[in-house]
Amino acid sequence: MKPATDRPFEASRFAWRTDTDGLTASDPAAEARFENVKESYKQALQEFELADKKARKRYHEHEEDGLTTDTFANWVMQNYPVWHSLKAEAQSQSAALTSAGAEAFGQAYMEKYHQGESKVNREAYDEGFYPEFF
Repeated sequence: MKPATDRPFEASRFAWRTDTDGLTASDPAAEARFENVKESYKQALQEFELADKKARKRYHEHEEDGLTTDTFANWVMQNYPVWHSLKAEAQSQSAALTSAGAEAFGQAYMEKYHQGESKVNREAYDEGFYPEFF
């Protein structure tokens, strides 16, 4: 199995996290909070995806030019520190989304969350990577 960092990040893998079709909010204020957090989450994923693409491009250029033999995980810590801060922000927004979803939609959201998480994990393993969650 390869480390999760060896797999390019794709925000689309986590689109299901913001889908509340079929769920009923317990209260309009909680649903409004969820909608606000959802937008922040989507923005954080998009920013991280862009940084990941740029970092991997630079990493491959460094590999081709013989400037590094490091793994991407090691290289990115030294050469593209914004990658880590944007990853941390995306993961923080993920936690906020889960909390807001549970507050707004209760157990139904958490069931949907666990189903989606299981699918993401299976797909990662099927592709030979350890899963990473956002």
